[in-house]
Amino acid sequence: MQKIMKQSTRGGAGAHRGVVSAVVVGLCVAMGLPASTATGQDLTVTAPAQDHAIVLTGGTVHLPDRDIEKGIVVFGGGEITTVGDATALARMSFSEDTEFINVAGQHVYPGLIAPMTRLGLIEVGAVRATHDYDELGEATPEVRAIVAVNPDSTIIPVTRSNGVLLAGVFPQGDVVPGRASVIKLEGWTWEDMSATADPKTDAGLVINWPAARVNTNRWTGKADDDREEQRRWSIADLRELFDSARAYASAKDHRPGGATDLRLEALIPILEGRQRAFINANDVEQIQDAVAFAIEQGIDMVLTGGRDATLCADLLIEHDIPVIVQGTHRFPKRADSPHDAPYSLPARLRDAGVKFAINSADRDGNIRNLPHEAAMAARYGLTDREA
Repeated sequence: MQKIMKQSTRGGAGAHRGVVSAVVVGLCVAMGLPASTATGQDLTVTAPAQDHAIVLTGGTVHLPDRDIEKGIVVFGGGEITTVGDATALARMSFSEDTEFINVAGQHVYPGLIAPMTRLGLIEVGAVRATHDYDELGEATPEVRAIVAVNPDSTIIPVTRSNGVLLAGVFPQGDVVPGRASVIKLEGWTWEDMSATADPKTDAGLVINWPAARVNTNRWTGKADDDREEQRRWSIADLRELFDSARAYASAKDHRPGGATDLRLEALIPILEGRQRAFINANDVEQIQDAVAFAIEQGIDMVLTGGRDATLCADLLIEHDIPVIVQGTHRFPKRADSPHDAPYSLPARLRDAGVKFAINSADRDGNIRNLPHEAAMAARYGLTDREA
């Protein structure tokens, strides 16, 4: 990613447009979309089926393990069928209607994944009627974010035009706001946009771990006892919810045909290890408490946020817990933190041996900046390929 950023900076606006247009063309061809459709329209339009092969030639093709100078990428039936170099092209035969596109001097790379977003769940921040990411209630595990996704959101094509093709959609709210899913940024309906074979299958449960530190009251200067009590109750309620779900699952096994409880039913895939819990925590105490809870409940966990993850790296490595970093384009949390703390966090996690993915600091309108946030991480310690 940093390589692309450098080229766009050195070449000025023209070079930037060239690189971006090459990426857009490559990605749109992969999805069977005309380039003009992907660069921003009022409504998301599903592309027709690809009816002829398309070959990109002459560009630099970036793969997870290597780069191919003057590479080729072949698309057929809406899928990438071949990636190789000029020698591979010489050995191939094509039908007369094959379309060849010369992208010499430009870069083609796989579509990006924004792991944690609110795409399709919010349109205008100032208009409450467009906010579909938050459900009433402290614990609503039965809520599925994907069914509220608006396929006609104007944010989706804008995000897609900068190379983001897949996104995780996360509900937002209280302690257990619901379940997250993965979507493709193209489709007429949420079922079309689902990235799983079964649109009814979710990625996992979202948990917002209560803050471990209780702030002092700004008027009295003393600890806010109400918040501490609320925190204790939230954690106790969370344990009770999982205990109830475990008892409910056991009762279903012994007495099939009983009444269905959607709230508890939603937790069964988590308890059985078929899905993960995405637990949001940033402070080191929060992270430690969240990991302890996951171990206690015997559930697979992904840490989201993870601002202080490097301070408990050994714990995360021991239990094989990956981290979704909440972006690099943000300020340090503490007044005495280094100015580059958010920028260097991915590199510090890599050095510590913790698995991680980079998310955008914004969860909706500026998800399109994901490649630039990855480039920032590359500038502060990651290699271009790692970013």
